[in-house]
Amino acid sequence: MRGAVNEPAEYDLKSMVCGLMPEIGRLLREARTNEVRMRLHKGVERELASVFGAGGDWDYEVFPETDCDLAVFRRRRKAKSNPLNLF
Repeated sequence: MRGAVNEPAEYDLKSMVCGLMPEIGRLLREARTNEVRMRLHKGVERELASVFGAGGDWDYEVFPETDCDLAVFRRRRKAKSNPLNLF
């Protein structure tokens, strides 16, 4: 994994199409940072919403760039009153 604990980890996956969502899931599970940035193929936002849309350990935003989309995942803080991170 790239990046120190206080620095965001960055991955360039823009050429990956098949198996992209499982790879993103693996990288997030293995992440030791609170922010992970991934360069992904353009138009990936719907796929991300389908897989990571509600609940879970990560919030994300997608920013369009010239030749790809930049997805920025930020780790959610777990609250005792909301163990599934649903809101």
